[in-house]
Amino acid sequence: MNNIIKSRFQNKNIRNAITSTIENIGKFNETNVIMFDTHDFEFPLEIINKGAQQVTIVEGSKKYHRWQVNSLDKWKLNNNAIEDKNFLNTDRNFPSIILASKCVLNANVEEIFNTTKRGKQNSETFVEQILQYNSNDYIQKYPDKAHEVKKDEKIAYSKNSVIITATNTTRSHKHFINYLMNEAGTYYSNKESSLLSPKTKLSLITFITPELYYELFLVKNNLMSPSKTIIKNSLFFNTFFNLKDIGSFKCDEIYPKMILPEYKATTLSKLEDNSIDPSLMKGILIQPKSRNELGYDQKHIDEIFIVKLHFLLSKIVNIRKRDTFEGVFKSMFTSYPGDINLSSKFWSIPLNEILKLLPKLFNEEFTQEMKEEFENFQISYKKLQK
Repeated sequence: MNNIIKSRFQNKNIRNAITSTIENIGKFNETNVIMFDTHDFEFPLEIINKGAQQVTIVEGSKKYHRWQVNSLDKWKLNNNAIEDKNFLNTDRNFPSIILASKCVLNANVEEIFNTTKRGKQNSETFVEQILQYNSNDYIQKYPDKAHEVKKDEKIAYSKNSVIITATNTTRSHKHFINYLMNEAGTYYSNKESSLLSPKTKLSLITFITPELYYELFLVKNNLMSPSKTIIKNSLFFNTFFNLKDIGSFKCDEIYPKMILPEYKATTLSKLEDNSIDPSLMKGILIQPKSRNELGYDQKHIDEIFIVKLHFLLSKIVNIRKRDTFEGVFKSMFTSYPGDINLSSKFWSIPLNEILKLLPKLFNEEFTQEMKEEFENFQISYKKLQK
């Protein structure tokens, strides 16, 4: 069996990048680390030995799941931690919720971070169980009055939560990013999100293709793009998430080998023009911004906040190269931000400056024509969400 098992994160460079990133996030003894598809116990053991407060090993394969369960049980036996058992909640509404500080789950990462209507409920249940106790669980583990909590209160496992994933295909990467954008849309509309919460500092470490790296980092690094859709998505994503590059790695450094797609000449040219090596996977850290970090007036963060942002972005990406700030603002708002050279071309400023401009535009009142357009946009948006 040992000859079959190979760690997805067996490469020392990758492991060092992950552990140093976690150390920069916060202390290990205040951190909940959730690791998907590590495929053996070597890397989880390294995280345990670093003193992580909570460690959840998630394997999509039943074979690897059994291996991890046996390895963790052996570790607990040898380290006087045999009392750290995986208690299952008897409440049918919250199945398989884990109380152990170190545990193994069987779940497919591509099914968990899911945006389909069918998969959303399973995704919500799973994400909640790896990030926080519900009150029944908490009372079961900490029955004394010093830890008394209200019924139905959710308690974060740790001060920090770090989710580590490495999905194999470009399609899987994009599903993961779309899942994050959907959760951002929920959370920053003042609705309840299973992933995003003020109770814990969440961080996500993942590995993506050069093309997706280009699309995500477009705004942050002021890269060039001919695509309106990519600009819009990057502006939206960078509004709600902080991104950090944690290293470039060869595909075969991650086992099983992460296969890069065969890029067309136009894509290769686009990557090379932006100094992105098309032969290297990118390791990135994704952290949701707090509401205070967004730069928007708190009164704007309500149910229509995301809808209005999508509307503004749809108008911005259709601005022509020859249009000035004055022409753009005059067609959209009854008054303008006062700290901009109105005679300059709109696209003369870099993309990250447009990101800073968006909160100012939320303060301006739409013209009558824009109000009508926005009302129609809201109706269309609600239909799409059903």
